[in-house]
Amino acid sequence: MIYLKKFDLLSEIEEHNLNYAEQRRIFNNYYPIGLFSSKQFSHIDFENITIFYGGNGSGKTTLLEIISNKLGALKKSVRDKGAFFDLYVKRCEYELSLEQPLEIKFISSDDIFDYLLDIRSINNNVNR
Repeated sequence: MIYLKKFDLLSEIEEHNLNYAEQRRIFNNYYPIGLFSSKQFSHIDFENITIFYGGNGSGKTTLLEIISNKLGALKKSVRDKGAFFDLYVKRCEYELSLEQPLEIKFISSDDIFDYLLDIRSINNNVNR
């Protein structure tokens, strides 16, 4: 079942307008502005299985963070993403299927590693 049908990131023009609105403040980090628009990537049509792939730093995790924030997904850990992240997410758009999921969760690889380390620590204490 496809719950998320499509998702739209900001275009270069929309990012410029977002940046212009905040120009009165000084920033040294404009993340995620420019990350996807520089690659001319702004629209996703989801299929039964959708795979995001790319090298380190290409934006895969950022893309998932943007989508999960926009959908209000439950998260185990919260990360500071900079001044523009929430403004960026607020202007993204999406379309869900008619059948709504009961719950939306975002589980990052860091969450899995932390869980495994916790289990290892518990098991070490049990052995003693």
